[in-house]
Amino acid sequence: MRVSVVIATWNRQRLLEQTLESLTHLHAAGDVKWEVLVCDNASTDDTAKLLHQWADRPVTRWPGRFRGFTALHEPRQGKAFALNRLVARAQGDWLLCLDDDVKVDSNWMKGFLDGIVRYPKAACFGGAINPWPQRTPGPRAARMIELYPAVFGLHPIDRDTPMTESLTA
Repeated sequence: MRVSVVIATWNRQRLLEQTLESLTHLHAAGDVKWEVLVCDNASTDDTAKLLHQWADRPVTRWPGRFRGFTALHEPRQGKAFALNRLVARAQGDWLLCLDDDVKVDSNWMKGFLDGIVRYPKAACFGGAINPWPQRTPGPRAARMIELYPAVFGLHPIDRDTPMTESLTA
């Protein structure tokens, strides 16, 4: 199986670096070939410099059968343009889309691959998103998180929940 991890980014150099670093700790199955593609959507910060540094890192830093890191540039502003550029270059049978401001758990890819094996006819998969705020939420924000945990991705996903019965057939 081939997997492409794709990230569209704009002016998030510091957060993107943390996202990329988290990807180097993935548990990747030996039979999965995977790649990481990041598209800089005409950033004005140091994103291009960061991507150049990551492109020069040795492949041995990445786990499993890593195929490579590719930095792309999309001059037309807009996430859709960046995603289209990524999809056009991706070589994977499956796309794992990430935002540029997330840290993935070391089992993140394994969870998606398990889902693909279990539901081979599925078109997409999703999971919990646990925020990592840069500072402790104030009392008002903490209350909003307490009242509306699902809005912030804070409720546990402890079982498979297909969107339609056709996925389980």
